[in-house]
Amino acid sequence: KRLLDKRKTIQSKGDPSSANENENRPPAKKIHDILPLSTIHDAARNLLRTIRQHVENVTGLTCSAGLASNFLLAKIASDMNKPNGQYFVGPSETQILDFVNPLPLRKVNG
Repeated sequence: KRLLDKRKTIQSKGDPSSANENENRPPAKKIHDILPLSTIHDAARNLLRTIRQHVENVTGLTCSAGLASNFLLAKIASDMNKPNGQYFVGPSETQILDFVNPLPLRKVNG
């Protein structure tokens, strides 16, 4: 009981040192500020390949996958290299339009 009371007291007061630490901390860097996009994209492709291989090793079934900047594009991309393939749609507007423009309208659901 005393331990719980102590915990409640600490929580209600807050920790003033942590507030000061946050004020003095520089803004967090994003991964693309540290690594070139090509490195990030290669890592994502390799991770996706590893996941697909793991699925096949565990289940004996192959799968196709799409990698894109949002779920809808990734879902459409997963249909591009069937069976047992993967497809990457780049993040730039030009790359997305180059991918979407030739598709029949029925491919774009939602």
